[in-house]
Amino acid sequence: MLVYVLKNQTAAKIGQGAGIEEKVILEAIERAGNNGITPKDLKFKCNLPQPQITKILKSLETKQLIKSVMSMSSSKKKVYMLFGLEPSHAVTGGVFYSGQEFESEFVDVLGDQCYRYLMEAKGAADNLPDPISRKSASLKSSKDICNYLNGLQISKVKLSVQDTEKILESLIYDGKLEKSKAVGSSSTSKDKVPENFYKVTKSVISSTGLMRMPCGVCPVFNDCGPGKEISPSTCIYMKEWLEL
Repeated sequence: MLVYVLKNQTAAKIGQGAGIEEKVILEAIERAGNNGITPKDLKFKCNLPQPQITKILKSLETKQLIKSVMSMSSSKKKVYMLFGLEPSHAVTGGVFYSGQEFESEFVDVLGDQCYRYLMEAKGAADNLPDPISRKSASLKSSKDICNYLNGLQISKVKLSVQDTEKILESLIYDGKLEKSKAVGSSSTSKDKVPENFYKVTKSVISSTGLMRMPCGVCPVFNDCGPGKEISPSTCIYMKEWLEL
């Protein structure tokens, strides 16, 4: 009678001459998926001494069964995953990282575009007659903003809604935007998932009349006066302010 047994995939990958320790470590790395696993966690899971783990990891890398990747989410520690896997965003840091460097200028450009888009929405909303329509028109969902950013083609990689919300959160911390939750129109009646909506925030304290005029922020205010080299009658900033 013939009997069939499912072949161990890990054993097939590593080869017949491998020891049990190599198989145990490769199985642990395989279970970690594209998030990877650190040598320290391998020591805990496999119950093997660290020098032996280091030696086996080098052997598996030489055979191109695994690879090491620097993880942004683990204080830039090295993690190991199967050779053919693409690291997750949790490992690479997402689209805002180039190699191991955080692209702060790229994030600032995206933030400026988000703020500009919401300012334009507010400008269009201010022309509407009733307050309910104005409030509704000034709000944009994170999905709307994400589609807008991708349409600009600033990023070489397509941004996700989660990527967009990270940018919007930074603008909230800067006091430029405010967030609210509502059921999106795209949601079905059976499964209504709240969406995040954003709009330009209003200043809590409006500036005084003195601060709005050029003299309120002028660094040479004390040296200005009639007949002097610096005078209100010759000040171009005062002229522009009076023409507003």
